[in-house]
Amino acid sequence: MKISLFVSEAKWIVFILSMLNTADARIVKREALEADIIKPLFDALQPKSIIPLPVPEKTFSEVDKTANLLYCSLCMFLAEYLMVQVRENADMEIQAVEICSQNYGTKEQCDGFVNAQLKGLFNVLNTTSDINVENICASLINCIQSPVTWTFSLPGNELKDARRAHHREGRLADNSLKLVHVTDVHVDPEYDGEVIGECFLNICCKARRNLKSNATSLRTQMLGEWGDYHACGLPRKTVEHLLCEHINKTHRDVDVLIWTGDIPGHGSWLLNRQQNIQMINDTLNLVKKCLPEVIVIPAIGNHEAYPVNDFEPGEQTKLLYSDLVKMWSDWLPEDAQKQALNGGFYTVQIRKGLRAIVLNTNYCYKYNWWNHVKIIDPMNQLEWLALQLDAAEKADEDVYVVSHISPGSPSCLPTWSHYYFKLLERYSTTIVAQFYGHEHTDSFHVFFGNGTEGRMPIGVGLIGPSVTTLNGNNAGYRVYHTERMSNAINDIETYFMDINEANSNGKSVPPNWKFLYNLNKEFEFNPTSSEGWTTLIKRLGEDEKLFQKFYSYTHRKSKVFPDCGNTCKQKLLCGLQASDKTKDLPQECDFI
Repeated sequence: MKISLFVSEAKWIVFILSMLNTADARIVKREALEADIIKPLFDALQPKSIIPLPVPEKTFSEVDKTANLLYCSLCMFLAEYLMVQVRENADMEIQAVEICSQNYGTKEQCDGFVNAQLKGLFNVLNTTSDINVENICASLINCIQSPVTWTFSLPGNELKDARRAHHREGRLADNSLKLVHVTDVHVDPEYDGEVIGECFLNICCKARRNLKSNATSLRTQMLGEWGDYHACGLPRKTVEHLLCEHINKTHRDVDVLIWTGDIPGHGSWLLNRQQNIQMINDTLNLVKKCLPEVIVIPAIGNHEAYPVNDFEPGEQTKLLYSDLVKMWSDWLPEDAQKQALNGGFYTVQIRKGLRAIVLNTNYCYKYNWWNHVKIIDPMNQLEWLALQLDAAEKADEDVYVVSHISPGSPSCLPTWSHYYFKLLERYSTTIVAQFYGHEHTDSFHVFFGNGTEGRMPIGVGLIGPSVTTLNGNNAGYRVYHTERMSNAINDIETYFMDINEANSNGKSVPPNWKFLYNLNKEFEFNPTSSEGWTTLIKRLGEDEKLFQKFYSYTHRKSKVFPDCGNTCKQKLLCGLQASDKTKDLPQECDFI
């Protein structure tokens, strides 16, 4: 076996893994990594008679355990090697820039990318030796990690059982609520109309500077007037039109705006912290101007941080929370502002009998590298959540959980999701709705618990469509209506804007935001129960026509999305289900 190749390629592979697993590089195909790096490496490492092993795609139960073990062992070796190299080699960032600029873009682009994306990782590796390598590899290539035990207690089920038996008996809210859910706007502040964009990792932003070095490697592409499928963010005017000209006039009766984060665009190589904060402030000022009478429930996305995803336990993150709380102060009472300063999560009463609990799930995000240093309830957020849910239950309040990243999704660390699921199962009659973003698709997750009665649905996460058009999606947002009795969501609509149509109409014609579909009517089910959503997943698996309709709605009828065949269908249906991945239990795809 060629150990020299193994060592020489180690930091390169980890660098590429990091690049391919950032939000800025979603379009880069994993097949390139597999063909150009992983397979040649394994050909060199193993006897020629052994067939190259497959890269794990989804869950432990889908791949051969021997293959999974070998890949995970390799990943852990590489991560350990990288830790040593970063601590002993002061030029690691310089080397990363050189590797990037030789293969992916200009030196200026790569300087910006390493500073925004990898510097956080290098800081973690330099700051502490208490890194959970197994946890990192569980994040990158879906290795199974050893169970991690946290200690916090849950109250008994007496009040939960009482709520189930007498839920909302004799009490009726003054009226049902209308909620608008906006997420992942991803603004490019310099993009103000049809323009030539500079491209890096297949994502294009309006150029901000004169790129002198490596000019021949600079790729460009025309970006459309109102947005583009390759654009790192939307023009500010598109977001302003959505809020001021469309939502303000089409939904005059909206009561609550659910805002689940990610305002800055994906062009992190062009940004710095001050630009990030300015972008967030300008966008939230649009919300205040266009929807002045609406209750706004804001959550923080992974792109609000700079470097992106980097919620380090220090002054940089405290400063971010301080800036955000100032921007949120028009919407949050003083006690909620005080709590948000201490972790970016808070709770606020929407009206009598209904409370929002806003989580900062960047503390479960697998690409917030600090989560791999201390994975035992960062910022004590889940312990705090247990106290808030217990207080809400005792006060007979319904709860909306609002956050950016959905627990149970591949983006959220399995251990964090495991304990969130415990709380969700315990307080399933108190939590009546959950709202998330991050995934850019119009979708949902059914959360499953594994109790004494077997695998049972314990909640549903409503995944809002992104406003940004990156990755081929058309722009979209959702509207929800609630029951008067329970505050549960009983009606769901999606609106969208066809970006190709808008661009073809040119600068003088404003975008046309249109009604896309009503979930209840199109799929003929009642969304107030987890069981109803579970049945919908089964129907999508059995009815091909119904599935294809659902698939077209996930990307808002974008004409650039590829067809969805059997493999695509299985992955999508698997992704609609979320269960505990810290146990050796049947996983989502085992039920398809």
